[in-house]
Amino acid sequence: MEQGSGDESLDAASEYGKAYALHPRNRQATAGLKKAADYIVNRLKAVGDREQRLQQLKTVQEFSDFYSNYPPLVAAIEEAGGK
Repeated sequence: MEQGSGDESLDAASEYGKAYALHPRNRQATAGLKKAADYIVNRLKAVGDREQRLQQLKTVQEFSDFYSNYPPLVAAIEEAGGK
C-alpha cells in the first residue's frame, strides 16, 4: 500500500478495532471500522497482484473481530482468492 492516506487508514482501522474490542456497541467505533475498511478495500482494488492484495486484506481483517463478518471485506478477500 502506498504511503500517505493508505497508512493512515490502516492506523484508523487498527485504532477503531481497539475501541471496538473495548466497546463493541459503540456506534462511533463501528462506523469508523466500516469507513476505514471501505476505504482500504477500494484502494486495494488497484493492486494487481492478488496474493499481495489478499495478504493486505487479511491483515486488515485481523484488526478486529468485527471484520470477520463485515461483508465488503469478506467479499474482497474471497475475490482475491481467500476464504
